[in-house]
Amino acid sequence: MKKTTILILLSLLLNAEINIQKNIYDAADEMIEFDNKLNKLIAEHNQYDDEDLEEMHKNDISIEDFEDTSLGYELNKKIEDANNTKIDVDVLDGVLTITTEKKVRVAIENGYETTISSSKVSLFIPNDADESNIQNTYTDGFLKIVIPKKN
Repeated sequence: MKKTTILILLSLLLNAEINIQKNIYDAADEMIEFDNKLNKLIAEHNQYDDEDLEEMHKNDISIEDFEDTSLGYELNKKIEDANNTKIDVDVLDGVLTITTEKKVRVAIENGYETTISSSKVSLFIPNDADESNIQNTYTDGFLKIVIPKKN
């Protein structure tokens, strides 16, 4: 009788742990869904159409852009307007930060006008990534980041 009760309690605890983990991911999915709906409402309010939104987000970088290879993690991303865009890549305490700064200089009637726009994206890197050996290159409009796995 005691063994049966103990087995039932253990199975309930294991089942509860699995449900807790599932619920954690459910919350993350709900947050992503909420974020998408909020972005859609903001776009509607600002009267952006799909082409405007695509243009605004074509250089966005997310964790989904990284490819898991046998040796590490790799990102290859085309950055528009390579001649006018500066890229900085930093890793600190398990967080990869990619900063882009775009300068455009346009001739106007009495001189020049310079427009500067910048963005910063911070992403957690996987626990098995070796942040001390990160390599990145930015040539001809392509950003390539390679983070090897720890040995």
